[in-house]
Amino acid sequence: TVLPIQKGMKRMGDWTIYLSVVLLLFVFLTGPTHYFLSTMVNTVGNIFTKTVHHSFELYLFHNRDWVVWYPMAYWVWWVTWSPFVGVFLAKISRGRTLREFVLASVLVLTVGTYIQRAKNAASSVSMHNWSISTATSEIDANT
Repeated sequence: TVLPIQKGMKRMGDWTIYLSVVLLLFVFLTGPTHYFLSTMVNTVGNIFTKTVHHSFELYLFHNRDWVVWYPMAYWVWWVTWSPFVGVFLAKISRGRTLREFVLASVLVLTVGTYIQRAKNAASSVSMHNWSISTATSEIDANT
């Protein structure tokens, strides 16, 4: 049986996905679309070319401040949490085939998260650059 709260939670989850897709499309279409796409392509290139280098870089001969140690801490965090995430995904994927599991939990979520975060990052950088150029033009106009 399906309880009313389960139906409500399903509706709320579905509406959250619908609204996030609408927001993604709105910002993508009304913002600097070319900038979003070029940022996404550059990011994929950086991931493929720099991930291996960064995973082996220990920064032994650098100052050991937070900015230097953050990438290593990030890798360690993912390695330590991956067994828990694996167990969670195995529990919620019970009864599905391996193909369904890989498509739903790995490929679709990875691509969707990448697109959403790339859009957010490019949008914020674009707004920051626009505000700086607007502020400098205002300063130039007032002087």
